[in-house]
Amino acid sequence: MILQAVLRYMMIEGKRVPEDYSLVCFDYSKSDWEQTGITCSIHPGYEMGRQVGRRLLQMIENNEYMDNGYSYMFEAKIYEGRSVKNLR
Repeated sequence: MILQAVLRYMMIEGKRVPEDYSLVCFDYSKSDWEQTGITCSIHPGYEMGRQVGRRLLQMIENNEYMDNGYSYMFEAKIYEGRSVKNLR
């Protein structure tokens, strides 16, 4: 949502990405990241839901869930789009 607002504002102001400003998005959650060309980290929404569900079921089955460390670390997925100006 913030990305869309920034892009609208830039369009109104006549600014272009990456010619005038480089733009990077954190936790992009839509599925059109390749079409937009915005360099971003991609939010793992679907996989995150699966992992949460799996861990909740394990916690329900195990009364001593507090001692079992149900944390999960997602590997960062970065899409290198066309939204950062090459200054070289």
